Order: sequence, then C-alpha cells, then structure tokens
Amino acid sequence: MSSHIKLLERLKIQLQGHIVVGREQRDGWKESAEFYMFKCPVHGYVKNYVKGYGKRLECPECLLEMKNKAVEDIQPELIAINRSAFD
Repeated sequence: MSSHIKLLERLKIQLQGHIVVGREQRDGWKESAEFYMFKCPVHGYVKNYVKGYGKRLECPECLLEMKNKAVEDIQPELIAINRSAFD
C-alpha cells in the first residue's frame, strides 16, 4: 500500500499518527465507517477503521497473523481431544 501514498500524506501520518482516507460500508454493516491510514511498525502503511470503545486502530495484517497463530496453537489440543475421545 505504501507505493500509493503521497509525500504530504506520509508527513501527516508522521505528525498526527493517522489520516482519514474516506468512508466505506462493508457487507453486513448497517452504515459506513470512516477509514484511516496509519503506519504499522511491522507492515508499513495500512488502512483500517476504528474499533471498540477505546477507539483503537489495529493493523489488519497483524490481526490476521495473530488469528492464524492462535489457530495453529489450538489445533494440537483439538487433535489430542479428538483422539482421546476414541480411546
């Protein structure tokens, strides 16, 4: 995503921490949400919407990695449970 960011936008992100890039409405949403661009220390420039009461901006790529890691951590336990059920 960083190849499409203008110099002025990069400066604003450095100074403010984020910039508004517009509103989007995704499938299943009742209304549109404001989307922001910010710089993740791991993945660079990313876009997401504010989440939760704490109004957090979370990197979608980091969230996906954490989700995949959690699934990997859980699967051995599920396999053990399934095998013990048949003993």
